[in-house]
Amino acid sequence: MNSQNPPFGISNIREMTSTFVAKSGELRDALMARLTSEADANNRVRVDMLSYLSRTTLDIIGLTGFNYSFNALSNEEDGLAKSFQAIFQTTGGFPVAQIFKAQFPILRPILRFDYMTKSTEDVEKRMKEIGYRLIAEKKEEMRQQSSEGSPLDGTKSNDLLSLMILSSLNEKEDSGKTLSDEEVLHQIPTFLLA
Repeated sequence: MNSQNPPFGISNIREMTSTFVAKSGELRDALMARLTSEADANNRVRVDMLSYLSRTTLDIIGLTGFNYSFNALSNEEDGLAKSFQAIFQTTGGFPVAQIFKAQFPILRPILRFDYMTKSTEDVEKRMKEIGYRLIAEKKEEMRQQSSEGSPLDGTKSNDLLSLMILSSLNEKEDSGKTLSDEEVLHQIPTFLLA
């Protein structure tokens, strides 16, 4: 748990503010573009704000957490963004399979055909693929930084994932313990779904 604290330090949070502001501006621009292009005769348009806010949040978490641009706000066809949207979207129907799985856990392996389960599995698969790639990229970046003689102090990449890996490496030097790639990977959904 100690290795997760440095990424949430006040100085790192302050540095993320510019991303929050930039993505908020991008959200405003996307909404204005939609309003001007789709307004009816009374200058009204129906907007699914949950979709826009979810995609903005995914973009912010991607940039601040992993220095990874999902571009979910500007690219509605992004696979991971669509998968997250499918999970959080309310269908308005009666989720019979979900109710049975909640009430009778023994049915979970059998009732895997419903839309929600397939969407959740798709998101998990995509997050795992992206997560392993990001971890490998961050570790390679740190190896290069180390081989160049630069100190590994988080100044090159200040995103949460880099800081978590760096903190884990520092902990290894201090106590001999470190987070495995698998353990780091399991933190990624926590950031994305927080």
